[in-house]
Amino acid sequence: MNHTYNVNFTILVIDDSEINLELFKQFLTKAGYKDLHFYTDGRQALDQLSAISPDLIILDLHMPRMDGLQFLERLGESAASDDHIPVMVVTADATSETKTRALAKGANDYLVKPLDSHEVTLRVANLLETRRLQLETQDQKKSLERMVLDRTNSMEIARSEVLTRLAYVAEYRDDDTGNHTQRVGNIAAAIAKKAGLSESMIEIVRQAAPLHDLGKVCVPDRILLKAGKLTVEEFEENKKHTTVGAEILEGGEYRLLQVARDICLSHHEHYDGTGYPQGLSGADIALEARICSIADVFDTMTHDRPYRKALPVEEAIDEIRNQSGKHFDPELVDIFLELVENGEISTYSKAVRQELLI
Repeated sequence: MNHTYNVNFTILVIDDSEINLELFKQFLTKAGYKDLHFYTDGRQALDQLSAISPDLIILDLHMPRMDGLQFLERLGESAASDDHIPVMVVTADATSETKTRALAKGANDYLVKPLDSHEVTLRVANLLETRRLQLETQDQKKSLERMVLDRTNSMEIARSEVLTRLAYVAEYRDDDTGNHTQRVGNIAAAIAKKAGLSESMIEIVRQAAPLHDLGKVCVPDRILLKAGKLTVEEFEENKKHTTVGAEILEGGEYRLLQVARDICLSHHEHYDGTGYPQGLSGADIALEARICSIADVFDTMTHDRPYRKALPVEEAIDEIRNQSGKHFDPELVDIFLELVENGEISTYSKAVRQELLI
């Protein structure tokens, strides 16, 4: 029976006998293998393992300094869980106990001396075929992981785009530039970062905050675009946008939608309990909503709206400061004021809707 070997593999041979190493060199070279590495000391072989990156290790057991069983232990400790290098033990020790110990420590084959060149070649070929299949499986796994990652990234981009457009729709009637939602997201993200939220949560706040007024789709133009002060009845009608926005996003499985839902519902709650729709106070108000409240009010005050002209930035900052502990969380106000002092908030408040225009 003819055998065709895949000889494009790297083989590491460890044996304290130079004679045995020469014998293996003859066997393997005759079979066509070219990338061969020979060591008489297992410790040196371990030191060079990463550089050699073998596909097969042929290992003697009884060696000075580090025997084969010790080598197998060290190899098992250093190898990656999904990258087991096949090991063929070659030894004069034919005892069942030694063979069992070697196999238990990770050896894949056990060959007893004296050696037959044909048998050695066949066993090497079998182990290398196993290695080939292992590497092929790893490549397929990495390829699938890349595909999943690409698909996930595409879905994230699509979802982010949808949410951005949805936020723009919510602001379209009373802010036809759509800049307000983008600015609120950036200001809220800056506050969230300074407050110590995780990177992932900062990004969620950045994307969720622009949806704070999603429920405005239910508010009639006669109220939303009214130039003067709202009547009591009109104000009550306007207040419904908080619960409507929350109802639209209710039941979302993604954390982003859950945070957006909390922001929609509670961004008009006041720290002292005088806000709406539930009259919550303090820490009972979702942190993200408390953050968004400051961002929304500041940006609204510093930009023209249908019912009034923009205030100077300094007056808006003073109002935020004066409402610390009343309308706003005092700790978050301190963070906001620090950001203003550093010039970060003023930059955000002047931002344009670049991403929405792309």
